[in-house]
Amino acid sequence: MKINIKLKIPRRKSTKAAKYDVSQLKNEELQKKYAVEKYQNVAIVSSALLLTAALTTTVIVLNVYHAKTGAKSAGAVSDSSAEQSSGGRGYNAEEYIAARQRLLRKDQRRALGAELHLTEDELLLNSILLEEKKEIMEKSRLDRLLYTPALSFFKSKPWMENTTTFKIIKKMPKGAALHLHTSAMTSLSWVVKNITYRENVYMCTDKDGFILLAMFLHPPNDTECPWVSVSKVRASASSEDLFDEKLQENLSVLTPDPLTTYSGTNKAWDRFNKYFEQLEGHCNDDDDDDDDDDDDDDDDDDDDDDDDDEDEDEDDDDGGGGGGGLVGVLLDNADVMRDYFRQGLQEFWEDNVQYIEWRSGLSGYMEVDGSIHDDIFAVELHKNVSEKFVSEHPDFIGSKVIISGARFRPEKVIEEDVKRAMLMRRKFPDFVLGYDLVAQEDSLNPLLFYLDALLYPTQQSLDDPLPYFFHAGETKWEGTDVDENLIDALLLNTTRIGHGYALAKHPELAHLVKSRGIAVEVNPISNQLLGLVSDLRNHAMVPLLADDFPLVVSSDDPAAWEALPLTHDFFVAFMDLSGQDMGLGFLKQLAINSIKYSALKTREKEAAMTLWKSKWEKFVTEAVAEFSSSTS
Repeated sequence: MKINIKLKIPRRKSTKAAKYDVSQLKNEELQKKYAVEKYQNVAIVSSALLLTAALTTTVIVLNVYHAKTGAKSAGAVSDSSAEQSSGGRGYNAEEYIAARQRLLRKDQRRALGAELHLTEDELLLNSILLEEKKEIMEKSRLDRLLYTPALSFFKSKPWMENTTTFKIIKKMPKGAALHLHTSAMTSLSWVVKNITYRENVYMCTDKDGFILLAMFLHPPNDTECPWVSVSKVRASASSEDLFDEKLQENLSVLTPDPLTTYSGTNKAWDRFNKYFEQLEGHCNDDDDDDDDDDDDDDDDDDDDDDDDDEDEDEDDDDGGGGGGGLVGVLLDNADVMRDYFRQGLQEFWEDNVQYIEWRSGLSGYMEVDGSIHDDIFAVELHKNVSEKFVSEHPDFIGSKVIISGARFRPEKVIEEDVKRAMLMRRKFPDFVLGYDLVAQEDSLNPLLFYLDALLYPTQQSLDDPLPYFFHAGETKWEGTDVDENLIDALLLNTTRIGHGYALAKHPELAHLVKSRGIAVEVNPISNQLLGLVSDLRNHAMVPLLADDFPLVVSSDDPAAWEALPLTHDFFVAFMDLSGQDMGLGFLKQLAINSIKYSALKTREKEAAMTLWKSKWEKFVTEAVAEFSSSTS
């Protein structure tokens, strides 16, 4: 049999063809090794072996290899259809490349968004996105440079905002954000420029230099952290703008040196929890003393706090991705929360998000004099704000709430939470979606701890059980109780899974998730900043995205690290969680998925999809006109 090598494939400048002295092939093993290398790299061979004598030698050695191994081994490197088309004989180079292309396309078609049909304008926009994506990736790969999109968000944020891809994604209608916490959904810049300018807002500085904020009619007498009026401190500053800038820096989780500041998972979570303490005006005196042991994989130092935490913060709200309760005294104030939530909707709308589902404890709000409203008032407050915003912004679909409790609570408290969520859902069926448990999974109670409480709804009514939207698998601890939250989430019939980072390690569970259409809410920046992954190209959801899993991208607590509501997370998903060949179809499918896997009712989904499609078509037309000229 002859192997005809006729391809003329240009050699990349950075690639050097291997040089062999054929006379060194003194035994069969070396001959076989040489032949395999040459056969698998036929394109390189064809460009490197320019001399007729070398090409002749290659053909001879390949013939020897095929005589000893048989044609069947060649078929093993192709897909089954290609082997069948060859009639069982060996390939020539052209047939091999054709089989290779078929297998490559087959693999690519499994990726999220790969099967979407793109219009002519979409293809133009796709080429713009892929051109920059390839340029960034290839420059890093070939020149051995750091890949900026995968660096810590603290480092990459300014860079990404100057890319064409970021500007396109910002203008893109992104559908829905399905994993959010109200306590960190509205920008810190607005909190500083609005809330801290109000009457009765006070500040104190704790022993670690963090500024705590609170709202008092009469501030308490605290000798360890004396409370002073924010307005008075601002007025005494040399510059009000400089004071506001420093205050925002003090509140923000952003840091110029993340590897030192957050040298381990626990350090990151400690700072994240401190963010909520700062806005609560509550200093946690039970801080862990074992912070010196800050290895990413050593999270046991949080365990000693569990019992103490159960007695803290009687507010049952989410602490963001797992912090210490609703942004307490400040955002517990009814007037403040009304404005804060409205501003949050405004910011998501401006970031071209059409709908949000958010988690909150909604345990009631208070007035500055201390009088407390009930839970129904809390739901109605958000519902009224949302409906009014929709009436003013007809291209915004609205918002709905998932009531949440905290994993550090006793089981009895969670059972009462569940009952309260059932009541609120019956009273507000078009606004209250279900229930979730939040707070750091690694060191707090697993779902199984609350089994009786979580089974309660199914024991009362099978006609209208309480839907669950569980955080599960936000961990690297494989085979532990926290890892098994995924099992309990599935058995408890969760509607979606928050984070689900550990899912890829459990093929049977992953199969169930995909077959049942349970969407995983992926929050890439949150996962990076809270220590699950440093280089986002290694994110655990990458293989699932490559296999068209039911996934959505959200932003968790964007205000805490000063991210835009959704654009930054979409950008890193595009640049880090998808391949160089995945373009506009990937982004489009993420937006479609966000509506498809929302908890909207069928009629509402249809209306939402109609609205989104209209905005999408307009976006594509305008983006092609704007960015094709700027990149040409």
